[in-house]
Amino acid sequence: MIEEPIQTNAADPDQVAYGRRSARDEARAQATRWRHQLSTYEGRQFLWEEIFGDGFLFEHIDTAEVQKLGVRNRMLKWWAFTQQHPQLFLQMQHEALKRAECVGKTRRKERSTTPTETHT
Repeated sequence: MIEEPIQTNAADPDQVAYGRRSARDEARAQATRWRHQLSTYEGRQFLWEEIFGDGFLFEHIDTAEVQKLGVRNRMLKWWAFTQQHPQLFLQMQHEALKRAECVGKTRRKERSTTPTETHT
């Protein structure tokens, strides 16, 4: 996709000012989109489990696995966007830990139940 440049003449003060304004407006809009995604339980769960969960963020990746490194680099960029909203990020992290704890308890409970008696 070929995009039209924001400014074509770096010596033109009006174009430079317009370029700065455009970049600032885009950064503000992007922060708003991330805040909106993080503002609901479902949005935070989606980011944590579906996006970051499949992003190899916390795995060791061998340097030969270039595709995984590329995916993780993208995830790190998105992870940084969530850091712009620290309270919502911490809430997302806390909820993820709570979900993992509940899953662990359920699995332990299911493993510890006594087997049903069978008649031979």
